Amino acid sequence: MQFRLALTFAVACAPSATAGPTEEVAAQQVPALTHAPKTTGRPEPFTPGLTIRPLPSQESAPSSSYIARLAYRQNTIYLYVEVSDPSVTPGDVLNVGLFFPLSGTTARPYTYRFGADGKRAPDPDTGAPFFANQRVQAAVERIPQGWSMLAAFPAQALPRFPVSQPLLLEICISYEDRNDLAGAAAILTNCDGRLGGHAPVRLPDQFRKSLKLNPPAEVDSLEGREQGWLGFARRHYPAWVLSEVPLTPEGLRSLLPDHASDSVRARMALPSRLSLRGVGALFAVLSGADPFATEGRCKAEDELRLGLYLVKENTARRVLEWPAATCLLGRALSVVLEPNGALTIGYTGGTSVNFIWSTDHFERTEIG
Repeated sequence: MQFRLALTFAVACAPSATAGPTEEVAAQQVPALTHAPKTTGRPEPFTPGLTIRPLPSQESAPSSSYIARLAYRQNTIYLYVEVSDPSVTPGDVLNVGLFFPLSGTTARPYTYRFGADGKRAPDPDTGAPFFANQRVQAAVERIPQGWSMLAAFPAQALPRFPVSQPLLLEICISYEDRNDLAGAAAILTNCDGRLGGHAPVRLPDQFRKSLKLNPPAEVDSLEGREQGWLGFARRHYPAWVLSEVPLTPEGLRSLLPDHASDSVRARMALPSRLSLRGVGALFAVLSGADPFATEGRCKAEDELRLGLYLVKENTARRVLEWPAATCLLGRALSVVLEPNGALTIGYTGGTSVNFIWSTDHFERTEIG
């Protein structure tokens, strides 16, 4: 059921090709709070806040309902939900889906799960990352005829959001009511599942400014990571990293998605660190899938990519992204960086690709 709901939410929140300035202006703005609500002890409603109610139920004679309020304070979103349910069971689940539709085609929604006993573990396939779930705080309380919850979602627990475009936010709240643990759940939701059918709300730009992040110009969207931030370029590849601690090659790899395992790196014997005189340290990161994973054959649809990142203490900026292993080129056999900034990548297939350092990135020169 959770998987089906997540798929429905993803479709409902897909950005419409006809979306324009009129829809952005029409989006209700999430109000700011003068002080942060307490997420310990008894959950209490706050003002001001946007009110969210479920759509009229399609179930016959629904026995439950909810009313929610949404607001923000600095860089945290707060959600208060009061559930009316005369028969609360351990199988009752409140799903909160969050998605920024202007954050790029590779961005995905995060779904959080709550119950009358508190925050639940995320679904391993469709839920929020484990670190993000850990950052969310929630207080719950049983009340007459139901239960209430106050949850705080800090910015690093939110899904990928745009750097400069309006902070339009899709929020989908679905309550799975199970009076019988073995039976099917009655679903109450504010999302109707149609493409563009659920109007987003809008977070003010002040929410984003309060983070005090300063990504380079090529970064189009930002995503929280366990120990920092990851910036994606317009082509949706990781272009910038901000870490909470000084970066090491291992630390950089842990912040990047889809990085290859150390065993793959060992088979290619690629350097993890290079140095460019007068510029700084370069860390190498492999990502993707190894086409030569199966001995004696090559899987044409798989590819390993080599990313070189220029590192300055706790920030890293991508300065090169190039194939590291393909069926056509073979494996990258060597990566050689000369003091003058000339870079050569040699492959087992006999090809060499040459680059030269140009101001703040590598540019390809010719194939040798």
